[in-house]
Amino acid sequence: MRKTLLILAFTTTLVQLGYGQSLKQILESAEDSYAKKDFYSALVAYRDAAKLDSTRADIQYRIGESARQFNSYGTAVKAYVKVLGSKDKSQYPDTRFWLGESLHKLADYRNAKSAYLQYMQENPNTEKPNQALLKLAQKKIEDCDFALKSKENEQTAQRNSNYYPRPINMGNSINGPFTDYGASFHGDTLYHTSYEFKEGRNKDARFNKVIRTYPGQPKEPFSLINEVEKHTAYSVFTPNNEGLYYCLCEPLNAYDLRCDIYYRSLLTPGATPIKLGINTKDTDQTKYTSTSPAVGKNSRGEQILYFATDRAGGKGKLDIWAGTILPDGNVTTASPVEELNTPENDLTPFFYENPGKASLLFFATDGRASFGGIDIYATQLNDQKRWITPYNLGYNINSSYDDFGYVRNPKGDSLVFSSNRKGSTPFFTEKAKKDTLEQEVCCHDLYKAEVYKLVNLEVNTFKQRDSLALTGTTVSIIEKNSNGTEKELLKKTDDLGNHFTTLIERYKTYFIKAEKNGFISEDTLVLANLHEDQTTLIVDLYLPNLYLDVFTWIGPESKNNTALKGCTVSLYEKTATGQKNLISTSTKQDISEYSYNVLFEKVYYVTATKAGYSPAEAEISFDRNTIDQFGYELTIDLFLEPQGIELIDGINLFFDNAKPGPGNSVKTSENYKKLYDDYLSKKGEFTGGRYGSLVLESFFTNEVEVGYRKLEDLIPKLKDRLLSGMAVKIYADGFASPLGNFDFNKRLGARRMESVINYLSIYNNGELKEFIDKKQLSFELKPVGESLDGKEVPILLNDYKEVIFSTKASQARRVTIKKISVTNVEQPK
Repeated sequence: MRKTLLILAFTTTLVQLGYGQSLKQILESAEDSYAKKDFYSALVAYRDAAKLDSTRADIQYRIGESARQFNSYGTAVKAYVKVLGSKDKSQYPDTRFWLGESLHKLADYRNAKSAYLQYMQENPNTEKPNQALLKLAQKKIEDCDFALKSKENEQTAQRNSNYYPRPINMGNSINGPFTDYGASFHGDTLYHTSYEFKEGRNKDARFNKVIRTYPGQPKEPFSLINEVEKHTAYSVFTPNNEGLYYCLCEPLNAYDLRCDIYYRSLLTPGATPIKLGINTKDTDQTKYTSTSPAVGKNSRGEQILYFATDRAGGKGKLDIWAGTILPDGNVTTASPVEELNTPENDLTPFFYENPGKASLLFFATDGRASFGGIDIYATQLNDQKRWITPYNLGYNINSSYDDFGYVRNPKGDSLVFSSNRKGSTPFFTEKAKKDTLEQEVCCHDLYKAEVYKLVNLEVNTFKQRDSLALTGTTVSIIEKNSNGTEKELLKKTDDLGNHFTTLIERYKTYFIKAEKNGFISEDTLVLANLHEDQTTLIVDLYLPNLYLDVFTWIGPESKNNTALKGCTVSLYEKTATGQKNLISTSTKQDISEYSYNVLFEKVYYVTATKAGYSPAEAEISFDRNTIDQFGYELTIDLFLEPQGIELIDGINLFFDNAKPGPGNSVKTSENYKKLYDDYLSKKGEFTGGRYGSLVLESFFTNEVEVGYRKLEDLIPKLKDRLLSGMAVKIYADGFASPLGNFDFNKRLGARRMESVINYLSIYNNGELKEFIDKKQLSFELKPVGESLDGKEVPILLNDYKEVIFSTKASQARRVTIKKISVTNVEQPK
């Protein structure tokens, strides 16, 4: 897939091949051109080779491959047919697929489908079946069916007098002799990219440049952003006219470009353009492309830059991404627009803000139902600010070739896009003309059309409960005439989407009905009474269904229970024999609601569990009595009673001698984590050195470090209970060795407990502080001072080693967390 959907360069310095050269020389030249993706030169060379030996299947196969990738599909078909008629056809097992694709591009949908089907029948029998092409063949068959059906609908619509004619080529005043694409409007001025400019010392080198066309004036290069000997493409102005985005690109070969997006301020024209932060970095091993920028808004109304890129993190090849525009015009972060992207190519987004109506987003893709190549699709924001399932703009806009880069003028009454359909500029060199090379199409031209004035009826189906898209719905649309007669326009089931569309007449009445198994059907009567500038009537149908909502609460049940998040809830279907069959089990960390679609006349059993709480369960039967009493939605409350936090042998937190200070206060600003780290850093003094003892090695490892780890393990449990709305109280004692007097030791014990509270207050950027401040996390502290453990510690200051460095003295300097209680928060009366 071309990164920019244009042929970057045609070789104008073709090797002068002739009969004076050997077949080997000609084939070497052809292979070299093909490897460089210079498919035109390769095609010319392979055709010359075929003149010297017309019996070789490998040459015919290469003619087909070169012609197909140069958009000369008629030539490709003839070459593939010759390969399939040769005795060596088994050496080219994918030929029939490529024949199907070439016929597909020529809009010969029935024969294309036949070729795909035959390929799928033959391919599994080959030595190494191409699984990727087998999968793609299935999609192509579906595309052929889609195209045939769409053409039938389009032909029916054309009989309506309001139907608009197909798009027309914008002609030589706009289109150049090669590729034209990337249209945009600024006021009534048309900007687009054209590959027709020669620059630099290489007289044959051509470059893409942005050009503009004022109404009634000849086109001219847009010198503000074009750079010498660089490819410039896809310019788009910001809505406030303060700047514009555009691409600078580099060639990868004769076929592909890799682009970066830039922003230029119009307020300070002399300022250096900004290379956006979303572009590939110089340090990146894999250089990705960022192209076709479009300024728009997201579902929250924020200004966004949409663009196409093949970076990692998307669904496939080129994907549509979006990033927030910063005040200086830069875009530094972006994420894929998941609802739009496919495993194939999704590109050229265009956001259209429709005043008073839903905003539209147009884009091109070959990953959805297609008429043969890349098709233009549209989506829009519904009342729930969700992108609806994208829909194809139809055969009136799209063709069997590649169509992309859809934009509208500011008035919204005309559109422009790029296409290489028949009628676009063919490419001929003088040699090609002399050789009468069959070159149906080559390059993309700009096309224009008026925006539909037919009413496009769009029906979207949703679940009533959560407004999410409801797929697998059958939608019927019936035209009700004033004379009492009815006409069915559509009856369709879509297993993959929730969007249905058909053309209807203005001022007529239509009956619309949506139904699906397990849901209650929904219908409405609508009058297509729209203003002349309105082209789309959108009907959203919300289908109710049987629904079970399970809420988890902290028990026991009362009038003021608190929601309990993070439970594991399991739903079972209970059979007539009493057997419970698991339907779903899930854990939700951030919410306490669990929702399920359920069926009529079924019995369900639901359980809820969470560590630290007793389990809860309930049973409910969805019979007629239940529905009559509670309706289609039933709520069950499960109450899980909290269990305390069990402490085995408590938690001992140890301190260095006389820490923390100062000695005459019961308060301290120091926190235990800092005191612990400082204490641990002095481990060598206690286990070695002048007064140290190796006996204390075990104390530090098995008591000091273990105590700290227990505290760290305790904190998430505290947080869990607090976030669940429970009140937690910590009971702790503060101890000291008997080195100081009684009062000193009590104050020291108090400071040590205070340091633990200080650490809990700053833990993980203060996530527990609010609970401490409002006393949801509280403390009952007892400054014991001298512990009984320390009675054996000598208090003679001249016995410095024993007073400070002995095991008994070290064990006495501690805080002991001995108990933790968990209760319901007291509610105000």
